[in-house]
This record gives sequence, C-alpha cells and structure tokens, in this order.
Amino acid sequence: MAEAFKNLIGPATVQAVSHHLRRVHRRFDQAGFESQALTGLQALEFKARAQHLAQALMAHLPEDFDRCAGLLEASLVEAPVHPVQVVGHGLHRGRADQVLEGLGHRGSVRGENGFRPPATGAARRAGCRRAGGS
Repeated sequence: MAEAFKNLIGPATVQAVSHHLRRVHRRFDQAGFESQALTGLQALEFKARAQHLAQALMAHLPEDFDRCAGLLEASLVEAPVHPVQVVGHGLHRGRADQVLEGLGHRGSVRGENGFRPPATGAARRAGCRRAGGS
C-alpha cells in the first residue's frame, strides 16, 4: 500500500528545512524550531501539517520581511534539484506547489532554475510574519 500523502510533511521534512535554514542563518534556533515543528505533527493531516510547519517557521525566522524572505530563498539554493528527496521522506521539489497551495498560496512557485516565492507582496509577507504578529 502506498504511503499516506500527509507523510510528505513529516520529521524528515522538518529536519531538512531546519538543516538548510541553519546552513544559511547561523543564529537560526534549529533545536527550538524542530521541537516546535515536531510537537503534535504526527496527529495532523496534510494541510494542517503545512500550516503547523509554517507557524513554526514564523516563530523562528526574523520578523523583518526582506530578511525572512532572503533566508528562505537562500535556504533553497543548494537544495537538490530534480525529483530527488531532500532527506528520507522529505519534501520533493515537484511537490512544492502542493505544499504551498495547502498554505493558501496559488499558482506555480517554481521558476526556471528552481524555486521562487509567490509574486504578490501580501502573500509573501504573510509567510514571513511571526505567529500572532500583524
């Protein structure tokens, strides 16, 4: 039987995201992010997992939009391209549209040479705002 779709966002995905953010932002609280992102993750379905991961990111990334967006973009630069998984059952590059759609973003997020953020400022700011922030 095929693995459940929700498992595309699991512990390996959290660890991969954490690893790549730490690679580009030495002050990134890797342990704190992983702890928050993994707490309660297994009980959630796919969309709720994506939202849970986004909340953990917002809590551990800089509040300044430009800095936050820059770190997220930089963390994707050296990620494997073409359908190789990041780590174990981590996030496939080809599944990024599905994950971001689960977060409320619409349309393609992949540019010609890899990932690119949503084009609208409001959608981009929403992803970099701290939980509970304005």
